[in-house]
Amino acid sequence: AYVSDGFEFAPDDRVQGMAILSGAADVSKHTALIQWLENVQQSSPYMEKYILESLFRMGDANAALTRMRSRYQAMVNSPLSTLWEGWGIGSDGYGGGSYNHGWSGGPLTLLMEYVCGIAPTEPGFSRFQIMPQLGDLEKAAASVETVKGTIRTSILKLPFVTEIKISVPATTKATVGVPALGLKRVRLNDKLCWKNGHYLKNKAVPVNVTSGRIGFELPAGEWTLEAKF
Repeated sequence: AYVSDGFEFAPDDRVQGMAILSGAADVSKHTALIQWLENVQQSSPYMEKYILESLFRMGDANAALTRMRSRYQAMVNSPLSTLWEGWGIGSDGYGGGSYNHGWSGGPLTLLMEYVCGIAPTEPGFSRFQIMPQLGDLEKAAASVETVKGTIRTSILKLPFVTEIKISVPATTKATVGVPALGLKRVRLNDKLCWKNGHYLKNKAVPVNVTSGRIGFELPAGEWTLEAKF
């Protein structure tokens, strides 16, 4: 873990998250840092967003979702409809913290951006990507209002098939990516477009995406992608 010279206390999870997001921690450090973040919980709800995001960035959605459930369980179970400044309120709080803090809502953006995978790649969502990381979830769905229109996606993960439905607004383009590991074939709107390591000509536009994924460029319209593993 990362600490400053002369620091007398145990390493802090906030520092590790920022080291990952800033790129100071390269890929060779990721396995050790994932294990570390699975066992250390010191951040406030405000900073917890960056810890969770660092786990998604390292590609471990399971670790991110497990930590998210653990950290926010009390808020989820509470009859209160607002988010808390700290992890507890009343006698369980600290420093007089209140229970109405929007800055504690980081997981909401992470569920959209990483779990459902919706993120802009050009200003105004003229181009955007769908790169879902469901982790141990079986299904997820989200919609995002943009100046170009509403983006919608839903993902269903079965034992050997993943289905992704996408609404691409007019005048925009989407890049969708599915994991390459174990992938056998991909259909777009029921047309075979990728099989056994090869794109099929005149079926879909291939596009380079992050390592470990097979990517396709989609124009405006309604799309259903079926990935068989």
